[in-house]
Amino acid sequence: MTGARNAAGQMIPDPVKFPGGGFADVAAYVHAKGLKVGIYSAASSVVCSGRTGSLYHEAVDAAQWAGWGLDCA
Repeated sequence: MTGARNAAGQMIPDPVKFPGGGFADVAAYVHAKGLKVGIYSAASSVVCSGRTGSLYHEAVDAAQWAGWGLDCA
């Protein structure tokens, strides 16, 4: 993540680390290997790496991750 959100409150993936289709492409690649892919966040505005956290955006983030094809539980 870039540390920013768009007008809808969704996380903006880092285009340098995740070019093209972003996490959707990563998820498709991992699924093609027969594996599942997940993501972590934190109940804070930033995670330990300094990237965007989910505080007050939990539902938006979960929906976005599901839309990317992540295997959210």
